[in-house]
Amino acid sequence: MSDQDHPSHPDHQQTGTHTHVPSGICDACGKVGVDLYKVSLGKDFFNRTYDRLSHTEDLHPKWFCSPCSLEKGYQRDVRNIHQELEKLLADGSSLLSDEKTLLQAISHVEKIESHVKRGRKIHVLLPPREVGLLLIELQQALAARLPTEHSQS
Repeated sequence: MSDQDHPSHPDHQQTGTHTHVPSGICDACGKVGVDLYKVSLGKDFFNRTYDRLSHTEDLHPKWFCSPCSLEKGYQRDVRNIHQELEKLLADGSSLLSDEKTLLQAISHVEKIESHVKRGRKIHVLLPPREVGLLLIELQQALAARLPTEHSQS
């Protein structure tokens, strides 16, 4: 990272929960001379707060171009939804236990799948296959929760 890309440089800007560097190299795709972003504070899909500024694992922050920054957010959502799905399948104690939340998660993963299936040729942060498999697992979890015709007789 050049001196200009460093957060202490005068052209470096912090706006809201996004830190912006005017030009540099994307840590995900390697594009050169692009605006870079680091999302440091925010809410995940389940409306839980995350804070990458004080996180102990964030000793070497990554900077992303706009498309990779969006994909990084989707990667976080896919990871968190997958973790909640594993809890649901293991013992049922999950944020996805609520059918409305499960349906919202399916809709959100469908949106992410649509994103990773079009546009960029290579998805560095979020492989389309991973998203597709999660969508199938969520749909199967929903189907398993719905009453069948045989159980209503």
